[in-house]
Amino acid sequence: MNDAETVSSVQRHPDAPAQPTSIQAQLAEVAARIVAESSTATIQAVLNQVQVPALVADTAGIFVAASPAAGELTGYTVTELRRLSVWDITAEADEIQGEQLWRAFIGVGEQRGDYWVRTKEGRSVVADYAARANVLPGLHLSILIRR
Repeated sequence: MNDAETVSSVQRHPDAPAQPTSIQAQLAEVAARIVAESSTATIQAVLNQVQVPALVADTAGIFVAASPAAGELTGYTVTELRRLSVWDITAEADEIQGEQLWRAFIGVGEQRGDYWVRTKEGRSVVADYAARANVLPGLHLSILIRR
């Protein structure tokens, strides 16, 4: 699925100005909606309306919110995802290297590239990945689009 195909899968906030045209635009739109809501309970409510796989993790890498589409991508329920960490769904995660990359991401503020997701069944799935650190202080948003 390319960026143009995924654009229509994001539900628009009524105050949003224009249709996103890329994964980066989808990231910006979801981040803006999260900032507007600004509490963990309402962040989950926002992600419940987003039709792309979206995850919010705290600085320790523990998921605090997930979209239903993230559940579909990973094979976990939203409730299960909220008990997991970034490393639990990263294929062949090297914990030390993963923590270094996580800290680097938080320091830089944004990241984009390929991400290998480990599903609940143990399969590896490649996804396009875009992330923004500190959409709210200590909360980090990732959008994953399966290829």
